[in-house]
Amino acid sequence: MHPFDAATAVHPEGAGRYGARLDRSWSNGDGPHGGVLAAMVIRALTATLDDPRLAPRALTLHYMRAPALDQPVRIEVDVARRGRRTSTLTARLSQGDRPAVLALATYAGGLEEWRHWAPDPPELPALDDLPEDPVFPGRPPFIDFLIQRAALGGPMFGGAESALSGGWLDFATPREIDAPALAFLCDAWAPTAFMRLRDWAIVPTLELTIHFVAPLPTPASTPPVTGPLRVRFDAPSAAAGTFDEDGELFSADGRLLARSRQSELLQPA
Repeated sequence: MHPFDAATAVHPEGAGRYGARLDRSWSNGDGPHGGVLAAMVIRALTATLDDPRLAPRALTLHYMRAPALDQPVRIEVDVARRGRRTSTLTARLSQGDRPAVLALATYAGGLEEWRHWAPDPPELPALDDLPEDPVFPGRPPFIDFLIQRAALGGPMFGGAESALSGGWLDFATPREIDAPALAFLCDAWAPTAFMRLRDWAIVPTLELTIHFVAPLPTPASTPPVTGPLRVRFDAPSAAAGTFDEDGELFSADGRLLARSRQSELLQPA
């Protein structure tokens, strides 16, 4: 089993109920990684819907509190509406009697692609031509499972004029890119606020929304999507102790796979 699949696995515990365990090696350090929780939620939603015609198209997660690491969690899913082309579901991830994540998702499929447009992918040097990202103080454990090569924006804590960053992103151990992987990778790049700052800050995620532009997994007749991905992230605004970050994830050949937006706290360390 791929390390990511092992770390985000869920097991059924009854109708719409799933158990999981938070692996410290995939954490943000003191707490769970928000993308890992998002991947667990996607797995529980997909298993409950149990409709291969439909793929996740939109997922919004509100992070209420950080559950403890190396401890079990429970995910409860409710199908709010089940349809032939679209379905809507909610999920709640809890630890004990304490809710940690509240999610809302839309699944869709069988829709005609009547029009198509997308932004251009970022132009990047070849991955092998870029240096490995430096190890920095407070580097979270989950990064050890990734390949990251920054090619856009300035260095972290360099006081840049814009909070822009991006480059190549992939799993260190090759793996097909599916919806759980995209949910995780949307939250796997360093917060772009760090490019504007000169000092460490506390930046936990309050809310994360992912739009899955390309339904994944792909049909059986289409080659699977694999990494590395071209990624671009930008935080256009910060105010009142929070900032908003927009993300775009493209396949290596330039196909837009997902867009994300998350709201994060921005507090001095």
